[in-house]
Amino acid sequence: MKKVLVIGPTEFKGGIETYVENLIKILGKNFEFSILQFRKLPIADEKFYKDLQIPIIKQVIPDGIVSKLIHRDQNFMRSIFKEEKFDIVHINENSPAGYKWAKAALSAGSQVIYQSHNSYASSLKHQLISRFLIRPVRDFQRTKLSELNIKRVAVSDVSAEWMFGTTSDVFYIWNSVNSEKFRFNAENRNIIRQHLNISFDEVVGISVGRVARQKNYKRIVKIASRALAEGAINKFIFVGDGPDMESLKRIIAGLEESLRKCFFLVGAQKNVVPWYSSADVMLMPSVYEGLPFGVVEAQTNGLPVVLSDTITRQIECTDILTFENLASVDAAWVDDLISSMNSTTLEKRSAYADQVNHSRFSQKNFSESIRKLYGI
Repeated sequence: MKKVLVIGPTEFKGGIETYVENLIKILGKNFEFSILQFRKLPIADEKFYKDLQIPIIKQVIPDGIVSKLIHRDQNFMRSIFKEEKFDIVHINENSPAGYKWAKAALSAGSQVIYQSHNSYASSLKHQLISRFLIRPVRDFQRTKLSELNIKRVAVSDVSAEWMFGTTSDVFYIWNSVNSEKFRFNAENRNIIRQHLNISFDEVVGISVGRVARQKNYKRIVKIASRALAEGAINKFIFVGDGPDMESLKRIIAGLEESLRKCFFLVGAQKNVVPWYSSADVMLMPSVYEGLPFGVVEAQTNGLPVVLSDTITRQIECTDILTFENLASVDAAWVDDLISSMNSTTLEKRSAYADQVNHSRFSQKNFSESIRKLYGI
């Protein structure tokens, strides 16, 4: 049985983490998988891998500019591949910075799958100089990546263009959603609302995802606050955690009492499914995205979504998405929230799961694509 090392999952549950779990659910019996934990904190859903007896290799990679300049990080990578021989190394990345992983794996004789999950990645240490370095650094990394003999994979057209500089010679994989699991459920709606003391007839907005700059959480608060003040919605729920959670808490705490009491920060949830049913509209003014899978889950639930036009339209598989220019004023976004909620009813929401089940995001399509990628 071929050995596969998967690189990508972090301590925060997001698109990469969901994708890797779906990958292993399908191919777990065909390959001997291992997961690399390259940060100090345990990866999200660590129990999922342990229950399947999938080894988690814990090797914290040195971070920072100094470590990169002296190639200390790359030496750690090479040591991993010397200790264990992998037939395939599947790298799931948001930027071309992982070219060093790919180079080290290829040097050890592994086949490399390099998969792009985002359409931008701004993170660099030392923020004072990052704005000056980010473009030339990414260009350098992209050039290095283009020189390697790898399988190029992406989750969307924009993520392919960002990572590889082209949409040609790229294998596309659309993550899958369990349509029955995410189907609208009135009982779940009532349970969540009772838990938060939200009445049946109140209108609820929601954000589901990592609390990070990419998700534009500050703008979410501004738009939601205006919607609350105008009576377009009555409550707003943030579902998720992330590096900027404390910043979000401070922003909410600084609001007027009449608005502050309408926000609910519930953190990361082991089971996010009921939360979609609890809401009436989802808000996502992201600065950039590869292909935000929460939007697919929301569509499966029949939950209307108002999202920024920075997001690829390849995400669209129903008629309940409203794209808005990221530069538009908050009032325009509030108008979109109102019109999108008027586009469907609670009675119609359940049927959207069937639409998604016949789209590119079906489990059948994902399974066929994954098996083709891995050559089985």
